[in-house]
Amino acid sequence: MPERQALFWYTIYIYCGIGTARNTYLPDNAEGREILRLLKVAFDRRLTFTVGTSVTTGATNTVVWNGIHHKTNVAGGPTQYGYPDPTYFNRVKEELAAKGVFEEKTH
Repeated sequence: MPERQALFWYTIYIYCGIGTARNTYLPDNAEGREILRLLKVAFDRRLTFTVGTSVTTGATNTVVWNGIHHKTNVAGGPTQYGYPDPTYFNRVKEELAAKGVFEEKTH
């Protein structure tokens, strides 16, 4: 992603127990909007979260990501769940496809 490219963010609200929210970021371009559409399909199919052990806090029996990576930082690279991450788009498309969420082919 170019260093100065505009980003848009979206918030996912999770209401289980006390509830929580996750801010996530995608670039404001055609590929970012396509990934957002696919992530919405996954969310609507209840594929985005599961109950398990948090990688970041170690909390058990809590709502956690379900193997579809989301960018929760605008910077810091992949180790900080942010940008730049040159393989993110291909990786997230593969993760979505593994759960049955595919890109629409238009020719």
